[in-house]
Amino acid sequence: MSGVNIVRKLLSEHAPLLALVPAKAIRAGALPQAQTLPAVSVHRVSGYQFRTVANRSPSKQIRERVQVTVLAGTYEAAERILKAAQLGRGMHIGQVFDYYVNSVVLEGIGPYIPSGDDKIHEQSLDFMVTFTEAN
Repeated sequence: MSGVNIVRKLLSEHAPLLALVPAKAIRAGALPQAQTLPAVSVHRVSGYQFRTVANRSPSKQIRERVQVTVLAGTYEAAERILKAAQLGRGMHIGQVFDYYVNSVVLEGIGPYIPSGDDKIHEQSLDFMVTFTEAN
C-alpha cells in the first residue's frame, strides 16, 4: 500500500484540492457508508517490483497503479474535484514518508458514473507511482 500512502499524502497537501475537500475526507481504501460528501478514496489497482539480478540490494523499486475516486453531490462538483485531484502539472518526485518517490504521473481518467438513487456522482483517475523503499 505504499503507492496509496504516497498519493494520499500528496492529495492531502494539495491546496487546490483542499479548497474543495477537507483533508479528513481524503482516505485510503473504501469510504465508510456514512461518509459526508465530497470525498476522495485512494486505492491500489495493481503493482510490481522491478527485479534485479541478485535481488539482494538494500532497497527495491516498485511501480503501482493507484486509483483516486472522487465522490460528490453534483456533477459540477465532481468535475472540479477531479481536476484538482490531478495534482497540477508535471510529475512529483522526492521523499514522502520512508519512500523515495521516483515519479507520480497521471496515467488516465476513468469514465463518469452517473448518480443513481444515492445521488452520488463518481469519477476516477489513475496515477502510476514509482518509488524506492527498503528491501
